[in-house]
Amino acid sequence: IIAAFAEFRRQFNRLDLLITSASNFYSTPLPLVTEEKWDDLVDTNLKGTFFTLQEAVKIMQKQSFVSRIITMTDISANLIWRNFAPYTVSKAGIQHLTKIFAKTYAPVILVNSIAPGTVTINPEKEMDSEEEMIKKIPLKRLGDPLDIIKTITFLLESDYITGQIIAVDGGRTLQ
Repeated sequence: IIAAFAEFRRQFNRLDLLITSASNFYSTPLPLVTEEKWDDLVDTNLKGTFFTLQEAVKIMQKQSFVSRIITMTDISANLIWRNFAPYTVSKAGIQHLTKIFAKTYAPVILVNSIAPGTVTINPEKEMDSEEEMIKKIPLKRLGDPLDIIKTITFLLESDYITGQIIAVDGGRTLQ
């Protein structure tokens, strides 16, 4: 991460927007969680996000304009998914980091998070239990990548929002 940002600084003189979205996701029932699986999920999802934000703010806080950071988390950060504990813990940590960075670097950097629900990448291919998933969503459809893009655009155009976690889940977390 440090080397990547060093190269970035060498090539560019500004950083307007950073979106962090690197993530690992796989089932880890509690009895089967190993230190290796825990580290894989938490290091990629939470630790990677932290050190990426840390490097980005070194550039952003020196600029004469307001920059933006958007972290990608997951609605699971606020749900109990018993077979995904390390993943959901890492996503909850990202939400908390978002708020810490927002408070620390305001007003020169606006930091928010998007928490998608189930988003289908290939609408042509049916997902396992898609019908069951849709039953849990008040808007009666899975998310589309365009839903995330529209939320990113909204955050880029907003000058009075920081430290917020925006669920883009069709209302699923209302249940």
